[in-house]
Amino acid sequence: MARAGGRKRRRRWRFAGAVHDANGLAGRVAIARSVLECADTSAHSIIGAGRFLDPFRKLWNDRLKKGEAMKTTNQNENDTMTNGGRSPKIDAYLRKAKKWQPELAKLRTILLGCQLTEDLKWGKPCYAYQKHNVLVILPLKEHCALLFFKGGLLKDTHGILIKAGENTVAGRQIRLTSVRQIAEMETVLKGYIQQAIDVDKAGLKVQVKKVSELKIPEEFQNKLAENRALKSAFDGLTPGRQRGYIFYFSGAKQSQTRASRVEKCLPQIFKGKGLDDR
Repeated sequence: MARAGGRKRRRRWRFAGAVHDANGLAGRVAIARSVLECADTSAHSIIGAGRFLDPFRKLWNDRLKKGEAMKTTNQNENDTMTNGGRSPKIDAYLRKAKKWQPELAKLRTILLGCQLTEDLKWGKPCYAYQKHNVLVILPLKEHCALLFFKGGLLKDTHGILIKAGENTVAGRQIRLTSVRQIAEMETVLKGYIQQAIDVDKAGLKVQVKKVSELKIPEEFQNKLAENRALKSAFDGLTPGRQRGYIFYFSGAKQSQTRASRVEKCLPQIFKGKGLDDR
């Protein structure tokens, strides 16, 4: 009886070890062999073996599912690379575009010709170099634009880079309004795109001003001085969220509008959330 018990324990140990090698063919063979060794002709042994094997079956099934998911992800990446960086998501995006469709398609062709890969991010066509985001295409009301994430570091030799707002630090836009204009500027656009790629290769970063260096609008400064709880809540925000509020308040030209914006944002600040957080 002692021998039989010892053999059962050794079989169980061998099976457990095989599960840890379940990713390989050898592991699968070992599992199958262990299952046969653990099984017995009697109904009692079959039921016992089934109970013993349940957790290992779950582990095996989970690994199979994980392997299939990884295979699908890798296949999608390979499809993107073999298609010259083209993404089916952008195909669908362009089909649904209600405005600037020809212009977007032309810009796409130029960008893919610059060895960039594309994906849909933030609901817009985004272009990357070696998985680093370089720029995004923006279809706006009066124009479409190439928004360079590190545009502030580019040399604007043709004077076409535009800051989206007064307090914009990093991003720069090239605004376009027709396919003809894009075709005429193709060589120039490629030069700016190559600059952006070179900036990314060099690992350059845009120097962002510290919050302490920014000018806080008087309307918000007064609120902070009057309300200690508000100052504590604002100081507890991340620097990025603090900058977002300051830029938003400063963007209004009239004092009344700035004061109104401050009042509307107070609940959000007290919750510890940023301007666009939900």
